[in-house]
Amino acid sequence: MFELHKNEYYRINEVFQDISHSHPIVYSVLEGNQPGKVFIDDIKNPRTALLYPTNSFFYIAGDEKNNEFLQEIKKLIFEDLLVNNEDELVLFAFSKKWRDKLDELLGDKGLVKIERRDFDFIKTKFKEKRLDLDKGLPKGYKLIKINKEVANQIGIIKSWGNIEGFMNKGIGYCIVKGDKVVSSCYSIYIGNKMAEIDIHTNENHREKGLATAVVISFIEECLSRGIKPNWSCWPFKEASLKLAKKLGFVEKKDVVAHYWSRNI
Repeated sequence: MFELHKNEYYRINEVFQDISHSHPIVYSVLEGNQPGKVFIDDIKNPRTALLYPTNSFFYIAGDEKNNEFLQEIKKLIFEDLLVNNEDELVLFAFSKKWRDKLDELLGDKGLVKIERRDFDFIKTKFKEKRLDLDKGLPKGYKLIKINKEVANQIGIIKSWGNIEGFMNKGIGYCIVKGDKVVSSCYSIYIGNKMAEIDIHTNENHREKGLATAVVISFIEECLSRGIKPNWSCWPFKEASLKLAKKLGFVEKKDVVAHYWSRNI
């Protein structure tokens, strides 16, 4: 097993070229936009790879019959990557064959299957809804583009590694009241000309249309830069599901993942 350096990620472009979901997250690492780790079976002719964006999910792709490498990956995950850094694991594959293989490989670890809701952005639907959604902000609230100070406040560094990376390539807006950020929407990952949306509104400032306003600004900048916004969330996030549909996102087939927690 080999860990690739950032300037070697091109070696696994073919391994991940046909993935069916999570494009901005996976490609944020492959394009060097955001930090992560990549492990492969063969340095000259990689057949299988594990990709781990910092503070995110795990992704595996390639040849699911590569048994020797998969045993090494199992050991790597549970004896190294999860030991000091993580209390849970969410591992995504991109086919039923892979998921069946992971059932076999990780059956003794007590993993369970979970589903994540995935959406497709339909530009025409967003345009249709745009005017009806733009009702302005309540008095005392102001929408601004995320700057370095705000980026530090809302923890963008967790996925971007450093604020400078986000300021150079990221997209983000927030709503402030006084000197406090009460709602924000930004590209938690960006890659393959797609931006994964992260959105949060302070619980004391909800039901005021803030989330809708901040996401509209985010989407409009994405479109102006030729970037497709991407929305995915857990099915129990009812407010997120409702907002996605409200903005013109359309549900796709749920994405299956393997989940492990120290508390299971």
